Amino acid sequence: MTPVSRETKSSETDREAPIAPLRVAANRDTEFLPSKHGFPFANCFAHGTPVLEIGPFAIGDISRGLCGGMIYLALDYFFSRRTMPPELNDKLLTELRHRLLESFDFPFGYLRYYESQWRPERSVSFAGVTVVEGITRRTLTVEWPKVKALLDAGSPVPLGLVQVKTYNLNPWILGSNHQVLAYMYEWIAPLGDVCLRIYDPNYPSDDTVTLTLKLDDLESGDAVIHSVDGPRVRGFFITAYRKPIVP
Repeated sequence: MTPVSRETKSSETDREAPIAPLRVAANRDTEFLPSKHGFPFANCFAHGTPVLEIGPFAIGDISRGLCGGMIYLALDYFFSRRTMPPELNDKLLTELRHRLLESFDFPFGYLRYYESQWRPERSVSFAGVTVVEGITRRTLTVEWPKVKALLDAGSPVPLGLVQVKTYNLNPWILGSNHQVLAYMYEWIAPLGDVCLRIYDPNYPSDDTVTLTLKLDDLESGDAVIHSVDGPRVRGFFITAYRKPIVP
């Protein structure tokens, strides 16, 4: 998006018109675009196919979504400059299932989701000392600067979106979270907020999906706002994407 300029106009009393929020595009561009480099189908699959099969045992079901596999495999295609498949087929589905499992980075990725799920929105302090950092502050002060650095370096960034608050260790609850790919950011002036452009597999070929980060709102539960789903995102972290080894 190109910078938007505005011309200050004076009224008869020489009072300036209110300054409207202004989006200013970042100088860096990863060249990733959901309509070009994302999958043309949605993160919606029929019930009955397991995510993992070990002998006679079937684990999971792809009807719960393959978002992590979709963004990881989209990145694989993007970095290798391969043409995106026009439609889903058995070979592609197998690759998506495989990359979904890798996106969870067992066991460390699983632990990261669990740790983020129980973390409160607001930091907990005792005698003026922070004993538990809230997920909002952690997201905006720790994760966002790392995301910005990677985007400035020209690399899209896979994100785990934390949408659940629970102490339950049931692994199926992890599926209630989500994964997306950040590929560009814009500053929203004069507010100082950030518009983070994302490839969200739930909305295929849509270049308008974003996360708005309210950087000054460090102690609330609605500082990360999805442009379609609203303030369902409690926080996010960078997942451990690794380029596949091609023999």
